[in-house]
Amino acid sequence: LRDDPRPARAVKAFFILSLPRSRTAWLANFLTYENSYCFHEGLLEGSSVAALSRLFASTFKPIVGNSDCGNILFIDELRASFPEAKLVIVERPLGEVVDELHDMGLSDFDPEMLEVAEHRLALAKRSLEALVVNFHDMDENACRHIWQYCIGTPFDENRWRMLDGLDIQIILSKKLAAMRRNGSNLESLMGRAH
Repeated sequence: LRDDPRPARAVKAFFILSLPRSRTAWLANFLTYENSYCFHEGLLEGSSVAALSRLFASTFKPIVGNSDCGNILFIDELRASFPEAKLVIVERPLGEVVDELHDMGLSDFDPEMLEVAEHRLALAKRSLEALVVNFHDMDENACRHIWQYCIGTPFDENRWRMLDGLDIQIILSKKLAAMRRNGSNLESLMGRAH
Protein backbone atom coordinates (compact mmCIF):
# COMPACT_ATOMS: atom_id res chain seq x y z
CA LEU A 1 0.00 0.00 0.00
CA ARG A 2 1.67 3.17 -1.18
CA ASP A 3 1.54 6.47 0.66
CA ASP A 4 -1.81 8.13 0.05
CA PRO A 5 -2.69 11.71 1.11
CA ARG A 6 -6.27 10.80 2.09
CA PRO A 7 -6.95 10.49 5.83
CA ALA A 8 -7.33 6.98 7.21
CA ARG A 9 -10.47 5.75 8.97
CA ALA A 10 -9.98 5.40 12.73
CA VAL A 11 -9.76 1.89 14.17
CA LYS A 12 -9.11 0.38 17.58
CA ALA A 13 -5.51 -0.80 17.08
CA PHE A 14 -3.22 -3.34 18.69
CA PHE A 15 0.36 -4.42 18.08
CA ILE A 16 2.20 -7.63 18.89
CA LEU A 17 5.84 -6.83 19.76
CA SER A 18 8.36 -9.65 19.64
CA LEU A 19 11.57 -11.04 18.27
CA PRO A 20 11.33 -13.23 15.14
CA ARG A 21 10.14 -16.83 15.52
CA SER A 22 7.82 -15.91 18.39
CA ARG A 23 4.43 -17.04 16.99
CA THR A 24 3.60 -13.79 15.21
CA ALA A 25 2.03 -15.63 12.23
CA TRP A 26 -0.02 -17.83 14.57
CA LEU A 27 -1.20 -14.80 16.58
CA ALA A 28 -2.17 -12.93 13.39
CA ASN A 29 -4.37 -15.87 12.44
CA PHE A 30 -5.77 -16.30 15.94
CA LEU A 31 -6.67 -12.61 16.32
CA THR A 32 -8.39 -12.34 12.93
CA TYR A 33 -11.97 -13.04 13.94
CA GLU A 34 -15.39 -11.53 13.15
CA ASN A 35 -14.88 -7.79 13.88
CA SER A 36 -11.10 -7.93 14.14
CA TYR A 37 -8.32 -8.32 11.61
CA CYS A 38 -4.65 -8.84 12.40
CA PHE A 39 -1.99 -8.40 9.76
CA HIS A 40 1.16 -10.45 9.86
CA GLU A 41 4.10 -8.18 9.09
CA GLY A 42 1.92 -5.37 7.79
CA LEU A 43 4.88 -2.99 7.88
CA LEU A 44 6.13 -4.65 4.69
CA GLU A 45 3.21 -3.12 2.81
CA GLY A 46 4.10 0.55 3.18
CA SER A 47 6.94 2.97 3.48
CA SER A 48 5.64 4.68 6.60
CA VAL A 49 3.50 4.20 9.67
CA ALA A 50 0.94 6.49 7.97
CA ALA A 51 0.66 3.88 5.22
CA LEU A 52 -0.01 1.31 7.95
CA SER A 53 -2.92 3.47 9.18
CA ARG A 54 -4.45 3.36 5.72
CA LEU A 55 -3.81 -0.38 5.49
CA PHE A 56 -5.68 -0.83 8.77
CA ALA A 57 -8.59 1.28 7.52
CA SER A 58 -8.77 -0.74 4.28
CA THR A 59 -9.97 -3.79 6.24
CA PHE A 60 -13.24 -2.06 7.20
CA LYS A 61 -12.94 -3.80 10.57
CA PRO A 62 -13.30 -1.80 13.81
CA ILE A 63 -10.40 -3.64 15.50
CA VAL A 64 -7.15 -4.06 13.59
CA GLY A 65 -3.66 -5.12 14.60
CA ASN A 66 -0.24 -5.98 13.32
CA SER A 67 1.66 -8.98 14.61
CA ASP A 68 5.15 -8.18 13.42
CA CYS A 69 8.64 -8.60 14.85
CA GLY A 70 9.45 -5.27 13.17
CA ASN A 71 6.92 -3.37 15.31
CA ILE A 72 9.41 -2.86 18.14
CA LEU A 73 11.85 -1.10 15.79
CA PHE A 74 9.21 1.56 15.07
CA ILE A 75 7.56 1.72 18.47
CA ASP A 76 7.94 5.50 18.81
CA GLU A 77 6.25 6.12 15.44
CA LEU A 78 3.56 3.56 16.20
CA ARG A 79 2.81 5.12 19.60
CA ALA A 80 2.64 8.59 18.01
CA SER A 81 0.25 7.42 15.27
CA PHE A 82 -1.76 5.03 17.47
CA PRO A 83 -1.58 6.50 21.00
CA GLU A 84 -4.48 4.37 22.29
CA ALA A 85 -3.22 1.10 20.78
CA LYS A 86 -2.97 -2.00 22.93
CA LEU A 87 0.50 -3.54 23.06
CA VAL A 88 1.38 -7.18 23.64
CA ILE A 89 5.01 -8.15 24.24
CA VAL A 90 5.91 -11.78 23.57
CA GLU A 91 9.16 -12.54 25.38
CA ARG A 92 11.54 -15.14 24.02
CA PRO A 93 15.29 -15.50 24.73
CA LEU A 94 17.42 -14.14 21.90
CA GLY A 95 19.61 -17.26 21.91
CA GLU A 96 16.59 -19.46 21.14
CA VAL A 97 15.55 -17.16 18.30
CA VAL A 98 19.05 -17.26 16.77
CA ASP A 99 19.21 -21.06 17.11
CA GLU A 100 15.85 -21.46 15.39
CA LEU A 101 16.84 -19.10 12.56
CA HIS A 102 19.99 -21.19 12.04
CA ASP A 103 17.96 -24.42 12.18
CA MET A 104 15.77 -23.01 9.39
CA GLY A 105 18.87 -22.37 7.28
CA LEU A 106 18.66 -18.61 7.70
CA SER A 107 22.09 -17.26 8.42
CA ASP A 108 22.07 -13.89 6.65
CA PHE A 109 20.08 -12.07 9.35
CA ASP A 110 21.53 -9.00 11.04
CA PRO A 111 22.55 -10.00 14.60
CA GLU A 112 22.98 -6.34 15.59
CA MET A 113 19.37 -5.60 14.55
CA LEU A 114 18.20 -8.53 16.69
CA GLU A 115 20.14 -7.14 19.65
CA VAL A 116 18.60 -3.69 19.07
CA ALA A 117 15.14 -5.30 18.97
CA GLU A 118 15.85 -7.26 22.17
CA HIS A 119 17.00 -4.07 23.92
CA ARG A 120 13.94 -2.12 22.74
CA LEU A 121 11.63 -4.91 23.91
CA ALA A 122 13.21 -4.75 27.36
CA LEU A 123 12.73 -0.97 27.43
CA ALA A 124 9.13 -1.28 26.24
CA LYS A 125 8.41 -3.84 28.95
CA ARG A 126 9.62 -1.39 31.60
CA SER A 127 8.23 1.85 30.21
CA LEU A 128 5.03 1.12 28.28
CA GLU A 129 1.68 -0.20 29.36
CA ALA A 130 1.61 -3.62 27.72
CA LEU A 131 0.45 -7.15 28.28
CA VAL A 132 3.60 -9.28 28.62
CA VAL A 133 3.47 -12.98 27.71
CA ASN A 134 6.29 -15.52 27.75
CA PHE A 135 6.64 -17.44 24.48
CA HIS A 136 6.80 -20.74 26.38
CA ASP A 137 3.60 -19.96 28.32
CA MET A 138 1.31 -19.40 25.33
CA ASP A 139 -1.36 -21.77 26.58
CA GLU A 140 -5.14 -21.31 26.52
CA ASN A 141 -5.08 -19.00 29.52
CA ALA A 142 -2.40 -16.70 28.04
CA CYS A 143 -4.17 -16.62 24.68
CA ARG A 144 -7.46 -15.81 26.42
CA HIS A 145 -5.73 -12.80 28.02
CA ILE A 146 -4.26 -11.69 24.68
CA TRP A 147 -7.67 -12.07 22.99
CA GLN A 148 -9.55 -10.12 25.61
CA TYR A 149 -6.85 -7.46 25.86
CA CYS A 150 -6.61 -6.87 22.09
CA ILE A 151 -10.10 -7.43 20.75
CA GLY A 152 -12.25 -7.42 23.87
CA THR A 153 -14.92 -9.86 22.68
CA PRO A 154 -15.83 -13.08 24.47
CA PHE A 155 -13.12 -15.68 24.02
CA ASP A 156 -13.96 -18.36 21.46
CA GLU A 157 -12.73 -21.64 22.97
CA ASN A 158 -13.55 -23.52 19.76
CA ARG A 159 -11.25 -21.25 17.78
CA TRP A 160 -8.53 -21.76 20.36
CA ARG A 161 -8.90 -25.56 20.14
CA MET A 162 -8.87 -25.46 16.34
CA LEU A 163 -5.63 -23.46 16.19
CA ASP A 164 -3.85 -24.82 19.27
CA GLY A 165 -2.17 -27.71 17.51
CA LEU A 166 -1.29 -25.84 14.33
CA ASP A 167 2.22 -24.70 13.51
CA ILE A 168 1.47 -21.66 11.35
CA GLN A 169 4.53 -20.37 9.56
CA ILE A 170 5.33 -18.11 6.66
CA ILE A 171 6.13 -19.54 3.24
CA LEU A 172 9.72 -18.35 3.01
CA SER A 173 9.75 -18.01 -0.80
CA LYS A 174 6.67 -15.76 -0.69
CA LYS A 175 8.14 -13.72 2.18
CA LEU A 176 11.35 -13.18 0.21
CA ALA A 177 9.33 -12.19 -2.89
CA ALA A 178 7.37 -9.66 -0.81
CA MET A 179 10.61 -8.28 0.59
CA ARG A 180 12.04 -7.89 -2.92
CA ARG A 181 8.79 -6.34 -4.20
CA ASN A 182 8.69 -3.86 -1.31
CA GLY A 183 12.45 -3.30 -1.08
CA SER A 184 12.22 0.50 -1.33
CA ASN A 185 9.60 0.56 1.43
CA LEU A 186 11.79 -1.60 3.64
CA GLU A 187 14.84 0.55 3.02
CA SER A 188 12.86 3.66 3.91
CA LEU A 189 11.53 2.08 7.11
CA MET A 190 14.86 0.55 8.11
CA GLY A 191 16.64 3.84 7.58
CA ARG A 192 14.42 5.23 10.33
CA ALA A 193 14.88 2.21 12.63
CA HIS A 194 18.57 2.81 13.32
